[in-house]
Amino acid sequence: MLTANTTGVFAGLGMYMLLPLVTRYVQAPTSTGYGFGVSVVVAGLVLLPFSIASVSASRLLPVVARRLGRHTVLPLGALFLAGSMVIFLFARSELWESFLVLGVAGLGTGLIFAAIPGLIVRSVPNSETGSALGVNQVIRQIGFSTGSALGAVVLTGHTVAPDPLPNGAGYSVSALIGLALCLLTAVLAFILPRRAAPSRPRWTSRRNDC
Repeated sequence: MLTANTTGVFAGLGMYMLLPLVTRYVQAPTSTGYGFGVSVVVAGLVLLPFSIASVSASRLLPVVARRLGRHTVLPLGALFLAGSMVIFLFARSELWESFLVLGVAGLGTGLIFAAIPGLIVRSVPNSETGSALGVNQVIRQIGFSTGSALGAVVLTGHTVAPDPLPNGAGYSVSALIGLALCLLTAVLAFILPRRAAPSRPRWTSRRNDC
């Protein structure tokens, strides 16, 4: 449960820092020195690879778990998400690169959020499954909303009056923060399941001892 909830909140933070970041970036006018000045429709199409990749990754989850081991799915998904941050950080001069960024991000989030429910179901009694999944969903939403707000704060902090738009450095700083969050998610997803459980005494009884 700790692995599922911790991974969910940090992955949500990273994901919702990236999604508004990319869609806002591609809509920024070229006069800013970055961006492509695309319409809202094109910005929406940029999100299409994310949706396709996330659905595909969730369908491929059993294959990945069988070939690489179930314990590698969450760290692998977090590394894909981190990879999308790296691509956005260093390659965003062409519009097609934004499609690539969100495609890689979709693979990561698809693996993470498809694996979490199974992890929860295996970790709690059957009678507590609904409650545990509900709590995880709330925690994810906290990560989503916090990540979106954090990205907005960073971009606002890099907006110099009277210019209403942030400078290019704001997007780089946001990507760096998102990268750090995704790497932290990968580390936690790798370490937490391996924490040694406290040993419990094994009691045996025999009726004919006396």
